[in-house]
Amino acid sequence: MKTKFFFFMWLTIFGAAAQAQTSPGATRGTRRLDVFGEGSWRTTQYHSQNLWGANIGAEVSIYRWVGLRGELDLTAPQDYLSYKYQLSEKDLFVGPIVKFHKGRFYPFGYALPGITRLIYPSTNFHDSEVGLALGGGTDYALSNRLSLRPIDFRWTAASIGSIPDRKEVSISAGLVLQVF
Repeated sequence: MKTKFFFFMWLTIFGAAAQAQTSPGATRGTRRLDVFGEGSWRTTQYHSQNLWGANIGAEVSIYRWVGLRGELDLTAPQDYLSYKYQLSEKDLFVGPIVKFHKGRFYPFGYALPGITRLIYPSTNFHDSEVGLALGGGTDYALSNRLSLRPIDFRWTAASIGSIPDRKEVSISAGLVLQVF
């Protein structure tokens, strides 16, 4: 009977210790999937008007503060329907993101290689090229699953056809939803 008692005590003590090592605080942030939607404003060197658009994407945390980000950007001039050239731009980027946790704030930075495509339907100009987006911003947690992204600043560089050294600056804001 004494052996069973000590075995039970040993199992209880070491079981509790093992439980403490895998507490949520020790693994918080390691497995996380966020989806986001943003409205964006973009200034370009190749067009006289600023571009407005939408970004959608997802971020997957691989380790505590390192992850992978993928996004699709669709932009056009503010007066897209009345503008005679009807320029539009579509970008698809995927790359690493670094995200920290500071209270309710989550500052982040990223470097995203991808494909960017310019379309001028009226002049029959369609061209795609490899580009690079460097940027960062911050998220503010409104609840456990919903965050406000007040700023996402990005600089994009690419070479497309007749525009050999295209550079853009964009500023976005939106919402982030944590899926798990």
